[in-house]
Order: sequence, then C-alpha cells, then structure tokens
Amino acid sequence: MLPCRAALVAVVLATLAPAGARAGEPAPAAAGGRPDDLVAFTVSGGVSLGAYEAGLSWATVRYLAAVRDGRAGVAALFRPRLAAVTGTSAGAVNALLAAATWCARPERAGDVDENLLLSAWIDLDFDELLPRSARGYRPGDGLLSAAPLERTGALIRSALFGPGAAGAFRPGCRVPVGIAVTQAEPRQRDVAGLTTSTQRLVVPWRLEAGRDGAVAVVRQALLPGELAESVLELDGVPAPGEAAPFRPQVIEDALLASAAVPMAFAPRRLCAPAPADADAERAPARCHEYVDGGVFDNAPIGLAVHLVDAAGGGSVLHPVVFFVVDPELRRLRPPSATDTAAPEHFTLGRHLRLFGSLLATARSAELSRTIGASGWNRTTQRVLREFAEVAAEFAELSATSATAYAPARAPRRPEALGPAPASVSRAAFGRALSACIDRLAAAPISHGREPEPCTRDVAGLSLAPPGPQDAPLPAAEVVRLADGLAALLREAATAPPARRASELPDAETFERRSTLVASALLFLADEAQRVSASGLPEEVLHRFRAAVLEPIRRSDGLTRAAGALLAGLLDAQLERLAAVAPPAVAAEARRARARLATLPGDALLDVDALQGTVAASSALLARGEWDARAMTEAWRGALGVLEARTRLLGLSSRVTALRADAMALADRAATERRLVAPSRFAPLAGAQLSGFAGFLDRPLRRYDYYAGVYEAAHGIAVAECAGGAPEAGDAGPIRLRGSPADVDLTAPATQRCVGQALRRTVDVLGVRASPYASQVVARLAGLELAAWLGRSTRAQLLRQEASWSWLDELAPRPAPAGDPVLATLEALTDRRVPCRSGDTEALCPAELGFGEFLAALSAHGYRAGSEGLRLAMRDQDAWWADTLDRLAGRALAVERTAVGRDPGPLSGAMISAFGAAELLSRRQAERGPTPRLVLDPSTLPVTAAPGQAAWRPLAARLVPYRLSLDVSRGGFAVAWLEPELHLRPWLSIATTLEPVAFRAAHDTWSSAAGAVVLGHARGFSFGAGPRWWADWDGPSGLGIEARVAAVQDRFAVIVGARDPAARSGPQGWFVALSVADLNGLAYWLSPLGAGPSAR
Repeated sequence: MLPCRAALVAVVLATLAPAGARAGEPAPAAAGGRPDDLVAFTVSGGVSLGAYEAGLSWATVRYLAAVRDGRAGVAALFRPRLAAVTGTSAGAVNALLAAATWCARPERAGDVDENLLLSAWIDLDFDELLPRSARGYRPGDGLLSAAPLERTGALIRSALFGPGAAGAFRPGCRVPVGIAVTQAEPRQRDVAGLTTSTQRLVVPWRLEAGRDGAVAVVRQALLPGELAESVLELDGVPAPGEAAPFRPQVIEDALLASAAVPMAFAPRRLCAPAPADADAERAPARCHEYVDGGVFDNAPIGLAVHLVDAAGGGSVLHPVVFFVVDPELRRLRPPSATDTAAPEHFTLGRHLRLFGSLLATARSAELSRTIGASGWNRTTQRVLREFAEVAAEFAELSATSATAYAPARAPRRPEALGPAPASVSRAAFGRALSACIDRLAAAPISHGREPEPCTRDVAGLSLAPPGPQDAPLPAAEVVRLADGLAALLREAATAPPARRASELPDAETFERRSTLVASALLFLADEAQRVSASGLPEEVLHRFRAAVLEPIRRSDGLTRAAGALLAGLLDAQLERLAAVAPPAVAAEARRARARLATLPGDALLDVDALQGTVAASSALLARGEWDARAMTEAWRGALGVLEARTRLLGLSSRVTALRADAMALADRAATERRLVAPSRFAPLAGAQLSGFAGFLDRPLRRYDYYAGVYEAAHGIAVAECAGGAPEAGDAGPIRLRGSPADVDLTAPATQRCVGQALRRTVDVLGVRASPYASQVVARLAGLELAAWLGRSTRAQLLRQEASWSWLDELAPRPAPAGDPVLATLEALTDRRVPCRSGDTEALCPAELGFGEFLAALSAHGYRAGSEGLRLAMRDQDAWWADTLDRLAGRALAVERTAVGRDPGPLSGAMISAFGAAELLSRRQAERGPTPRLVLDPSTLPVTAAPGQAAWRPLAARLVPYRLSLDVSRGGFAVAWLEPELHLRPWLSIATTLEPVAFRAAHDTWSSAAGAVVLGHARGFSFGAGPRWWADWDGPSGLGIEARVAAVQDRFAVIVGARDPAARSGPQGWFVALSVADLNGLAYWLSPLGAGPSAR
C-alpha cells in the first residue's frame, strides 16, 4: 500500500457522483484456454563472443523450456513459447541452435556442460583459422581458413538433420528462424524512375519437427511490406506443403554465408529456386555470392518482429517479449572520460576512427530504425505502474502544497488517525479495496461530511509477506475491481474542479480517497499478469484491459485537478498578500485574483497575471518604501505555489505521454511488445582483440560460455522480481523511481528477491552439478551483489541471510591451481575498479588491455593449450609479429591468386603493400621468443607460395643477404648467411660472415668473420665485437668493429679497424654503410616473389 502522503491520485475524487452498475461477473475460460506468452530471440554477431552468446542462449531457452514443461515452479503465471529466433553471423548459428534446443526432447537437449550450442564453438581455434602452413588453406579461402567453420557447419547439419537426430525433437514443434545476409553485388530496383540498390537480405525459415521427431526447415512467408521485398528464398528449402525435397546442406551454406566476415572469409554462393514457369535453358542465373549479414544488420530484430507478426502476433495482456543479445552491452561500468575541450587535428588516425564509427553505425542501422519505431515497451503493466508513480508524485505535490499554503483548517481529530496498520494477505487487501469502491459508488460524500469509514479502514491495512497457504484473489474478482474503479473515475471526471480556496475539498476526505485509488491502481498492476494467465475468455481480458486503462485515458482530469488545487492555493496566497502589502501592491494582487478567476477549468496557472503585482513590489522595494524582509515574508506563499507549478508542468508532460500509450493500448488490435536487451556484468576473454581473442584457446571460450550462462540466470532472476507480486516466501523488490517497471538493484530488499530467484534458476539449469559452471556463477554473482550494494561489507551481511547463503554452498572449494577455465575467471576478475563515478570502493572487474590480460593469465597459473597463446604469454611482441606475418603472407597469397586470374587496377599496389608488410612482420617474428637461434635472418620463405614455381625463393637466395659499402676507402663486401642468437628481447649476438670483400684502396680481395654483441632499444641496435679477416693473397689478422643499426637492423653504419693494435703502419680503419636482408627486399618487392601465382 502507498503511504498516505504519496497516494493523492485525483483531486476530482472529492466530488464523486454515483457510479453506474458494473458489468456482470466474468466466467472463467475452459481449462487450458489461456494463450501462450510469446518470446522472440535476436542474437547479434560477435565473432568469438559467439561462445558467450551460446551460453546465454542455451540457459535462457532451457529455462523457458523448463517453465513450459512445468519444471520451474512459475508455469501458473507464465507459459512461454519461442515465437521466433533471428541472428546474424555468429548469432545466426546460435539462433538456429536455440530453436533446435527449444524443440528438443528434454532428455536429448543436453546439460550445462555438454550441449549443441557449446559444441558449435568449443573447437574453433585461432591456429586453425590462421594456419602457419599454406596447406591449411583450401582454394577459395580468404585471409582465414574456412575449414573450422565448415567443420562446425557439418556438426550442426548432422546433429539436426542426420540419421542420429531422428526422435530427438518434440513432434509438432515449430519455431520461425531468420538470418541476415549481405549480397556481394547490390540488388537494384527502379522506383518511380529512381534506381535504388540494396545488399541487405533476410532468409526467413521455419524449423518443424515431424511426427517421427525429426526436424526439417521450410520457408516462412512474411506479411507484405518493405522487408518482404528483401527476402532471399533458397533452392533446397521448400515452401510449406511443397513437394520439393529439403536439402540440409543449404542450411549449412546459408549459416556460413551469414558468418563470412568480409576479407576474413570468402563469400559463399547461394542459389534461389528457379521460377515455376521459367525455361530451364533460358532462365538467367539466380546464384549470387553472399557475406556476413552484420554488415548492414548486426542484430535483425526487425526480422523477428515480422516473423512474429506473420505467425499471428501476440494476444491481449500477453506482451511479446523480444530479447536482443549483444555482448557489447555492459552494466555497472563507470562513464569513460573523454577530453572534448581541445580540438583534434584531422589526422589519419582520426580518419580511421571516423571510418570505424561509420562502419559501426551501418551495422546497427536496421536495429536503430526498428528500435526507433513506436510501440516498444508499451505494455499494460508498465503503463499502469508508471501512471501510478506519476499520480503519486501529483499527490505528493498537491498534498505538500495544500499543507503549506492552504487556508487554516480544523486539525484532524486524534481518533481519526485510526489504529496501527493491520497486515493482511493480497486477496484480503483486494477484497477490501473492491468493497470500499462499491460503497463510494453507492454513497458519494459531499465536502462537509465525515469521510466514508471504509477509506479509513483501507488506509489502515498493509500487505503481509506472501505465505505458502495464501490463495490469490480470483481473476474474476480482480476484473470486478477494475470495472468498479473505471466506473468510479469515469463519473468523477465530469465533476467541476475547485478554483477558490473555499471550494477545496476537506483534506482528510481528499487524502483517504486518493489513497484508495492509488492503492487500487498498484494492486491491479501487480495482478495483471495473474489475470492474463487465468484462462478467462479473450473478450473479458479486453474488457479488463480497457477498465484498468480507463483512469489513464482520462488522466487529463488529473492535471486539471492538480492545476485547480494550485490555482485555489494561489488565490488564497494572493488574498493574504493583498491583506499585508502596501496599497499599490494590494490593488495589483486583487486584479490578479480577478484575472485568475476567469481562466477556464482546464487551464494551468497563468503567471502573466502576476506581472503587475511583481512590478509594483519591485518598484516599492527600489524606492525603499517596502522593507525587503517584509516583502519576502508576504510573497513566500505565492512563490511556493509558483515553484510547485513548475514541477506540475513536468508531471503533466509525463501524463500526456502515458495517456497516448493508454489510448494506443485501448485498440483491440494493439500488440503489446517488450524489448529486453540483457547487458553483461561479466568480463569476457573473447572481448579482447575486437572479439577474436576467444579463438586463442579452448578454455577461454569455455569460460565465456559459462559467463553467458551466469548472465542468463541473473537476468531471469531480475525479470522474476520485476514481473509482479512476489511468490510465497519471497522478498518483495523495491522499484525504481521514475521507471517503476524496473527494480532498484541497489536496494537490499531487491537483492534478497534476486538471490531467491537466482537460486531457483541455478537449480533449474543444473548449475550445481557442473564444477565449472558452479564456480563461475558463484564468483560472478558474489561480485555483482557487492557491486550493486556499493560495499563489500553489505554484501557479506546479506550473504549470511537465507536469500544468499546458498551461494557459499554452490562452490565451497577454492579453484584448483592452474585449471585454465578457472584461471581465466580469476585473471579477469582479480583487478577491480569503482563501478560508478563517485564510488569509494573498487568492486567491479577492470577492463583489461590485451597485454594486461596475458599478464593476468600468467600470474594465475594459466596453462595454455594452443601454440599461439603460449607464444603470446611468453612474448606478446613476438606473437603480434608472428600473427601479422601470417596475415600478410596470406593476404599476399590471396592477391597473387586474384591477379593471376583477373588483375584489377590496384592489384600491383596491393601486392607491393603486402610484400612490404611481409618484410616488416617476418623480420620482427624472427626475434621472439628468446632465447632463439636464427640460422637465416633473411625474410625469404623456405618454400614457394602455393601455385608459385619452386625456383623463385631459390633464385632469390643468389642475391646477397648483406651488402656493405666502404665509404672511407672504397670497396664493398657481401654476405649470404649471418646467423643470429637472440638472448633477450633487448640483447642478441649477430655474426659477420663475408666470404667476398674488395678493398679498392689496396686492390685486394679478402674474407671476414666476426661476432657483434648488440643491444636493442627504441628501434635502434648498437654494439661491438671482434672481427677476423684474411686477404686472399696475403696476411690475416684480428680486428674490431662497432655497429649502429635501425629499421629492424636493415640499415647500419659499421666502423672498424683491421689491426687496431698495430704500433707501426696503417691500422686499417674503415667506415661502411650496410644494407641487410637485401635478398628479402628483392624477393618481396619485385615480381620474383610478389608476382602472380599460376592459374
């Protein structure tokens, strides 16, 4: 029940007229006649974050299936049906598998540690996607190998459509599925003489389980509209009832096309069926290439809406819930500090950031357009809750204003305060509300009479915590309460408002009636879901919705009444001002009263009417004829009313918006839609490297998957607490002020509710039986509890209560040292930062950079299973160099092949650029990890690229590795092989092996060998060492050389002496300019290595 001071809903209740007779008692529907609660799922693209999406999707769908099957304890109020699933890229895979999980028999759906969604992602490894050997690629691959994705596609095809899938699904199950793809070549269409083009296409299907428990896919038609013109029909996916065979390979190809990130993967060829009346020989080709659907539609929620509408849409009082799964959405993160004061020069870096922003905007353009459409989150329950809150704010404003500025009234008699509040069940409270409304309708009270006793009785009631034996108020009685309240307010809306202080209603009567109405509105908001689940006929539900929306549709009376109250209060204050002010001001105050009295009843206060009074007061104050303190006291009341008017204007705009929502919902054809975009608290390993880091190692993906399970469980728990009245034994949540459809997670009472609901969800999902899932859920839930409460001590106290004590039992043992999944959990959650600006305690996991993440893994004993991650943990720079080397090599190979087949205008420039990238990346890769012996430091490949002749790298080896020019005495020296020993990233030993050298000053040929100890810092290398030399026709000796090199040691200045110890004769000093990796330069920057591959 609302406090009395916040219960003032409508001043018009002070002059209630008799209400008309109520509608008859509704008859309950036949058993099982209630409609399903539709849930739609949209999964965005996310690269390796698909593992996180897989965990969230599996847990959400399995929980909904458990509710559907009556295994979750909430089926009485919520009977879900998966109405549609859509996705793009990684989300396309998860969308199809989520639909299959929904249709799977419970015994074949898997558990939290082993299911099809997890299996689809667990084996996608970076070293396979970017193999070191050219043999890891197939003809037609892009920068990355498609073999791992094709293996996943084959796994999905076999699990869903293979022989072993027979009997795995519930007969009769149907789920619309949609994915988005991007056509490589734009589709063009002429509209009114204008040529438009589009590349974004959608593929709507329906997954159907036959009588034998096997599934197939058929086309799903969309309703006529813009999206229907962008549908791509695929050959091999028949229309419902069509005799054409279903080919599962087409589904695999379409999924791979939706996941074919441009440049990373090659486009996929998909074919549309030939028209039924087309000549097979003359019909144009209907096959095209397609890539990642996320290019233009990364989260195809618009497709989900169309799929739901095509299947019939929702039903009255049953909102369709649309989930949008996007790993980028975070919660409990402090705002990032950005410096916008200093202008940024338009540099290349800014150009790149701008380009990245444009790409991100393009990827979310369809999502933005769909979200921007009207009607989202326009539900009966939300509108009721928000209106009740706004009405309470009206009440508080009016009550405090009346208390402060109304004329003196007789004090309330002590006995009128009533007894202490009595705790009653929800059913008893609802019946008390209904009975009192009946009495008010039958015997309205005039201004001067004693308040109806029932309003005092209701004000003395409070809701007791729900008990296991408490029966809810029957739905038919809830409908009667709604009908009665609507009739009561309908009559009240026609009453004339008060505009003079003498016409204001009695404060006690006004307060109690307002309390009654406000309590009824909130009661109905909490009972709306129970009524919708009761099985009442659809016509009765329509009538119920119209009745509960009636107060909101007529809420313009609320604004008028509050305005009238303030007008009456202002009139009283102006009367008081006229009595104490100097004559000139008093005369203006009386004129202002007269002008305000002429305003129509629906007008708010006219502040212009006070201009004369204000001007007169200011003039007297300026001339010193009215004391400032006396003037302030005289104006105090009037200024207080005007301040209340400013707040009234803000509340009026909120009422206007809610009234528009209520008018839209009153349409019998209106579909209620809720948009839910789950955010994540958990840090993810896959979030590193722009979403690719999860591919680095299997345990990273497994952790991300379990993090998704936690996020689903936590989201379900919060949704249960926000959904309606608490279940028996549950704590009631605190709702957010300003958004009463949501709960305040910073309140301990709300966290008690979340803890109780989370425990049930964890048990339904079988988390306790999983050694990994239990540890991840326990850790993240404990961290988030403390983060919301703002203090770790508060969380510890709450964890001692029954609502959260189960968390310590979920994972009582510490994580075993070195386990890679749990080490990932520790690495990502060990370092904390404040969750919000102004927080004093660091309670949220920090957002780690890639280097920090690798260091944290090492610190927590992570044992890498992949070669790539082992290298990254040992030497991050070496891993980057190795990765860039592989990418550059693959890019060059792809461009060579393309040039050999169809050279483009930029092919030569691209090949040169990729060749330069090979020079840089290969050179850097040679230096790590340490210690390491490099026999051949040149960037020449060991073997020829695929399709190239084997002689090309061999021919390049005829070119010297190093060429040195003696600029002091003339001459040159060449070397073909100079091994290097890298001891540390900053220390190495380089050899000098010059089999051929010519000294022009002495016309002598010679050879030299030596070793130089080099230090490396800031891109330069410097050092010195011994140098042995021998003339071909004379003496030999031991000298010294010093070297300074730059640009990956390719360019150096060498200073040395042939015989520094000589006491007589020349010591043989020389200064040489040296170029290293000359053969690599010749190979990568010339047609020798960068030329096209064979056709």
